[in-house]
Amino acid sequence: MTLGASSLPKANSRENRLAIIIPMFNEELGAERCVRAVCDVLSSKLPSSRLFIVNDGSQDRTKDVLQKVVNSGVPFTLVTYENNRGYGSALLEGARTALAAGFDFGLFMDSDLTNDPNLIPLFHKAVQGEVDVAMEAADIVLLDGELAVLAAG
Repeated sequence: MTLGASSLPKANSRENRLAIIIPMFNEELGAERCVRAVCDVLSSKLPSSRLFIVNDGSQDRTKDVLQKVVNSGVPFTLVTYENNRGYGSALLEGARTALAAGFDFGLFMDSDLTNDPNLIPLFHKAVQGEVDVAMEAADIVLLDGELAVLAAG
């Protein structure tokens, strides 16, 4: 296993730190788009949060694409396996890496961006105790006791 990362943000003791964990396997075509989309949201709205990508033994150029993005200074942590260990193992390794880096909560997402990265701040509110329930799949959130539809689908 190899690990690559640009500098980690400093811990903020006033809030729970959120890690976004995304496993990738043969995602060469969408890897950079995914990383940049998530990191754009984190840097503008949740600077104490961090993206953790686990490249799970991809056989295409996913590893090279991700390393290029790391080298360009985009703030995320990259964990790479040479051999595929499976989706569950990639999620666990991402969670372990985030926990070791001092993060309190993890949000698992898929790399195809079926979950809108712009909804990450709502999950962050939930782990801060500001939201009662957040369900991205339904695009509905309970905020201050009121149901709110986030996006019409």
